[in-house]
Amino acid sequence: MTSELSRSRFALGAAFFVLCALSYLSVSAPVPTLLSPYPGAQFLLITTGTPRPLSMLIVPLLFLVCNAIHVIRPYRGRLGYLAWLAAPLTLLSIVYVALRAADGNAHQGLTYVIGTIAINGLMLMAFWAGWIAFARHRTSYNAVILSFVLFAWLSWLAFPYFGEGI
Repeated sequence: MTSELSRSRFALGAAFFVLCALSYLSVSAPVPTLLSPYPGAQFLLITTGTPRPLSMLIVPLLFLVCNAIHVIRPYRGRLGYLAWLAAPLTLLSIVYVALRAADGNAHQGLTYVIGTIAINGLMLMAFWAGWIAFARHRTSYNAVILSFVLFAWLSWLAFPYFGEGI
């Protein structure tokens, strides 16, 4: 059980740093690109005057808060909160992309729109496939990894900016 907790702690720390890097990457370019798509959460914070470094740390810090329990004690429960968070976000993302894809095509180009839709789809499919696999083998380590996939999507590509240049 101790090795499971130490694996979970290592995964949590590594995932936090990767999420910080993805958050930085997502808003690092002066204009939205495929690698820097200005995801919705960070874009809203930046446009309201939040300093860019603080806006980049919001999603990784939420990840730490949501997963702290998995590295303190062995995992015994379910990850219901992830499904309750991911299901509406998945549906909202599909609706958002369907409504804003024409604007994205006009302002960022077809390559950007198709690329963001493809990567969004892959990341969401990875999360839901991981959810099914997690239902079969529930451990603290798997809980952290599954949560990482969702928060990586949120920090990098969820609700990409499809409007005019910033």
